Amino acid sequence: MSIEELRAFLAVAEHQSFVAAATALGIARTSLRRHVDALEARTGVPLLERGRAGVVLTEAGRHLVERGRGVEREFTALLSSVREAGASPT
Repeated sequence: MSIEELRAFLAVAEHQSFVAAATALGIARTSLRRHVDALEARTGVPLLERGRAGVVLTEAGRHLVERGRGVEREFTALLSSVREAGASPT
């Protein structure tokens, strides 16, 4: 799973809509769908139920949201610490 796939999925879960999530992330809806589709293919299970009224998380999707938010926070913190380390004189 890539961090882009995880972030795309988390945005869709938060906004309960591909259109709203794409707008929030500033990416094309087709790119967002590709990331989520790739993540579902990688996990081998559906993470979202898609409908006319938006999306609903499956049980596996809810599990990924719970654990994935922590992973995203850790990844962001790691990037920040690496940037800080690189900006400091040695």
